[in-house]
Order: sequence, then C-alpha cells, then structure tokens
Amino acid sequence: DDTWIKLFNFAGGETCSNTYNVHDYDSCDQSIYENMIEEITNKPTHDLIVSHFLALDHIGHSTSNIHNGLMDAKMRRISGFIERAMWEMANDT
Repeated sequence: DDTWIKLFNFAGGETCSNTYNVHDYDSCDQSIYENMIEEITNKPTHDLIVSHFLALDHIGHSTSNIHNGLMDAKMRRISGFIERAMWEMANDT
C-alpha cells in the first residue's frame, strides 16, 4: 500500500486506493501481484522485491478468526502468486 511508498520514498509505483477497506480481500492483492510480476519481468535488475499482501491482515482484522475458510483460501491464492512469480524470474536469479 502507499504506506511503504511514503516510508521509503519510492519513485512512481501504483498503489491500491482502498487499503483501509478491511472487507476487500481481493482488489489490493491483485494489484500488488500484477505490479510484482511487472517488476520481475520488465525490470529484472532488482536484488530484492518485497510485496505486502493486505488480505491476510484484512481477514484477520475483520473476522477476528484466522482459522476459517477465507484465510485458507487466501493463503492458497498467495501461494499461487508466489509460485507464479518464481516461474517468471530469470533462471540465474
């Protein structure tokens, strides 16, 4: 979210406009994922990319229960994001 961009004074970078909507479990994470894939494929000079998927926080805050179907589904989806990101990286990474 824009907290990280402000904290580290990044130039550019898209942010999710509804980061404080704790009932939105998808749109910010999808935006974060798309930006991460773009960084990996179009600018492969980074030594480190940090991505903060918000939905896990949102589910925990809005349901007060980390042991539920929403959390399990979101963790599987993020695992899929990470797996795809690994496949998109250059072989010498």
